[in-house]
Amino acid sequence: MLYRFFGELTQAETAEKVGLSQVHVSRLLTQSLKALRKAQPPSQLEIAVAA
Repeated sequence: MLYRFFGELTQAETAEKVGLSQVHVSRLLTQSLKALRKAQPPSQLEIAVAA
């Protein structure tokens, strides 16, 4: 995630740098972002909508 978002590398550039395929990098990023969203506490807007 650091290379992709903070290093501003494309998925292909990230994949080349870490020795993985672009598809694998894409899947790892998707899984990581999903886990981060799940771990994030709900926002006030989400709480209001759920009520």
